[in-house]
Amino acid sequence: MIYRFNKSLYSKVALLKASYNYTNKAYIHLDSDEDYYIVDIEMKKDGDLVSEKEFENEMLAQSV
Repeated sequence: MIYRFNKSLYSKVALLKASYNYTNKAYIHLDSDEDYYIVDIEMKKDGDLVSEKEFENEMLAQSV
């Protein structure tokens, strides 16, 4: 799944920390364009997919 997050709302540090917290159950590829961080998540095993809202909540947690 590919998700996009606005750079004006989240820091790069929050993105990296949130991504790291999911490396135990997913492969995560990070990219960006001028306005957005682009997060491509591929699950390692069959199971619950990391939803955009779940990842976004983790980014918020890492921002505070």
